[in-house]
Amino acid sequence: MKKIIKVLLISLMMLLVSQTVFAAGTHVIINTSENVVSDEQLRLLEDDLIHIEQDYDISIYVVYDETIDDSRLEDYTNQFINRYFTSANNVGLFINSSYYSIMASGSASDKVLANSESLWNDFLNYAVNANSAEDENLYKGIVAFYQGCVKLINGEVYQSNVPGVTVVTPYVNDYADLLSSDEEQELNRKLLAFKNRYGLDAVIVTTRSTNGMDIDDYADDFYDYNGYGKDGILLIIDMSDRSWYVSTKGKGITYFTDYGIDRIMDDMMPSLSNGRYYAAFDTFADDVESYTRSALDGDIIDYHEPKRGFGMGNVLVSAVVGLFASLIAMGILKSQLRSVSRQRFATNYIVDNSFMLTGASDLFVNRHVTRSRRPEPTRSSGGGGYSGGSSTHTSSSGSTHGGHGGHF
Repeated sequence: MKKIIKVLLISLMMLLVSQTVFAAGTHVIINTSENVVSDEQLRLLEDDLIHIEQDYDISIYVVYDETIDDSRLEDYTNQFINRYFTSANNVGLFINSSYYSIMASGSASDKVLANSESLWNDFLNYAVNANSAEDENLYKGIVAFYQGCVKLINGEVYQSNVPGVTVVTPYVNDYADLLSSDEEQELNRKLLAFKNRYGLDAVIVTTRSTNGMDIDDYADDFYDYNGYGKDGILLIIDMSDRSWYVSTKGKGITYFTDYGIDRIMDDMMPSLSNGRYYAAFDTFADDVESYTRSALDGDIIDYHEPKRGFGMGNVLVSAVVGLFASLIAMGILKSQLRSVSRQRFATNYIVDNSFMLTGASDLFVNRHVTRSRRPEPTRSSGGGGYSGGSSTHTSSSGSTHGGHGGHF
């Protein structure tokens, strides 16, 4: 069980305590002090979840009961699971006034539990503002939750039968609460406009926990299982250890190379390190658009190894020029030696009795040192060593991703 970080529905429970409202179906049970879901909304939710159960063999349940004591929530959850979790895959969201719990069983349970925080936030994005059945926020939150579950388990977006509910995939997922609501909305509008212009998804995620997963796996899975497109880039910031990771997919792998990712992070780092998160993420959005435009113009931002060596043509030209220069110099020097004749022996140059050795010593008069360049370390991505392009790997969904990360 997890403590509800954002105060879920507290305002919802405190406004009217006069009469408990109980709405129960096969898959949705609501027991609160407010009429937050209508009978018609409950019927539509039940129809949708029964349809999912029949077509996908996935049973999804939502229980929100404020009368369940904290100490009893775990027992209630276990009893519910034993009774109703009978399909190939089962997911349950259980909420009382203080805690929530997401439980899963079946072949995809590990995937669901690894992404439980994302599923919870899909629900909470709407439900935290629920005041009555008229605003439909709790109703929309439940729809967002089970659509996310089907996407995770079945690998495709479920086309809901519920009328009038459009769940928009957010491009800014601020689970660590680093941004104000206005800042989050402004960034989301900016990234949505980028998507509409270029057809790529640019996603920002902040968190304080990756649920025990490595940050690279968390980033890849978040992109793959939350309805984003085949081309894009995702930045995740994990505040638990101040780490970052950028995951790329499809055209994003080509447009954002290992070198390019580090260039973007260099631009962001002054703001990121000083806690100016909106400025950092705004820089990310600007750079992503700039790099995309550059790539579409045929100029991908990448590391290019400096050219080394003189080239064979230059070597041949230099050799020929050097040979002719040497011959000319030798000819000039030879022409100046008119008083010199060849001698067969060296005795003509020795003066008798002119050399007498009276002492001897060794003196160091010169040295010769050979120097060779030390080989540089080579790295395929990030951190200052580049071979060009993007290093890639395969995510848990079988998709190819690029990217790397670091700390700030």
